[in-house]
Amino acid sequence: MQKRLHYLDILKFIAIFSVCFYHFSYIAVDLSQGFSCDVLLNRWLFTLNSICVPVFMMVNGALLLNRPLDIKKHYRNLAIFFAVYWVWRAVTFALLGSARGYDFSALGIGGFISHFVLMQDFGSPLLVDHFWFIIVYIRIQLILPLLHCLFSIKKEDFRISAAVAMTVLWV
Repeated sequence: MQKRLHYLDILKFIAIFSVCFYHFSYIAVDLSQGFSCDVLLNRWLFTLNSICVPVFMMVNGALLLNRPLDIKKHYRNLAIFFAVYWVWRAVTFALLGSARGYDFSALGIGGFISHFVLMQDFGSPLLVDHFWFIIVYIRIQLILPLLHCLFSIKKEDFRISAAVAMTVLWV
């Protein structure tokens, strides 16, 4: 059994606290009355707590890249996760759409492909973009073997491998 890394637990705690504070500390701001202490405090807290997602990504990267990777098991688990996510997404899409009186026939084949194949929700009439973090998680898991390979090579070959990996990820 590996030794527990307490500093990662502390970072996760800070990230969880920041997410909660970010979502529940919104102060209704009326800028027509000018800037006040409430407005400045609200903006400062939002800015301070914007660290939550990058901290989660860094902690998960540290945990995922420091253990052995079984590619077959990894992609099998990812396929199961994606299937469950897709079903939940379809249920949410149907429930939100029917609750808001959305005309599904107006979606068309392009909208269907956009929502269910490409998972592009931003600006959609159903506002199902609350799944954004799951899409990010799936994409990170898809490239995890490449990242794992990159971080497990010798130090001398790191620059060349990093350049190749960034080129592959960019394209």
